[in-house]
Amino acid sequence: MDANDDSVPSPPTSWAVIRLTCNILPPRLRSLLRALELADVEGWGFGPADVARVEAYWEMLEDDSTAHGFVLTLREGRRLYLQYIAGYEGDDADEDVQTLPMDGERYPPIEGGSIGWNDDAEDLTRLLAD
Repeated sequence: MDANDDSVPSPPTSWAVIRLTCNILPPRLRSLLRALELADVEGWGFGPADVARVEAYWEMLEDDSTAHGFVLTLREGRRLYLQYIAGYEGDDADEDVQTLPMDGERYPPIEGGSIGWNDDAEDLTRLLAD
């Protein structure tokens, strides 16, 4: 094989790609766990043990960033939207977490971009319970 052969893919070189390929947990679960950890640090009154159900999620995975949003039902009955975005530059990560209260609406009103919601989130609920 020739090192200049374009048919042979190069190994991942960006930090985000390496993180995504070296971790056995799905990116949506890693983002959910990190978002819940940051929510607890922020003092928002909930953490991983408080989640009764993940109703739905969306995700956007790029070479230099990941973004996820989750509709959660807490054990106390409250519903909320939790969003986690991380941008990677070199070995640095810039993280942002936000939450919105929800009532009866299926998904939160999010402006900009086309969000593709996934209602098949039972695996996230199961993994949080384990």
